[in-house]
Amino acid sequence: MIPARRLLATSLLGATIAAGVSGCAAGPSITQEQFIEDADAICADANAAIEALEWQTSDADTDENKQLYLDEVLPRIRQMVADIRDLGYPAGDEEALAAIFDDTTAILDDLAGADPSEIGSGADPFADVTQRMSAYGLIECAG
Repeated sequence: MIPARRLLATSLLGATIAAGVSGCAAGPSITQEQFIEDADAICADANAAIEALEWQTSDADTDENKQLYLDEVLPRIRQMVADIRDLGYPAGDEEALAAIFDDTTAILDDLAGADPSEIGSGADPFADVTQRMSAYGLIECAG
């Protein structure tokens, strides 16, 4: 069983970088270094906002915290993904990043329909995308 707080942290990074081909904007391509810097800044801001939510207790497995996760955290993660996609992708990395963000979006879609009692149980659904983000260099988004 994965505590909801761990799931939250993991989904932040997984969700932070998770959405799709629409991030491939026209015009000059962003460098990999600038993409990582900008994406990690987006993730750091979102992570801070999520941590500032009014969690009911330090026990993340309460029904209230699970509902807060569904109602507040998942939408914030979706916005992080959208903001990161708006950056555009570095030339040559479009396919890999689109796959990470597409997979993250699919996970968010699955979690959005979850029963609150299911949140925090089972394997971490973001483990794979988190590892891929970290391997790319997205530290704030992956951790």
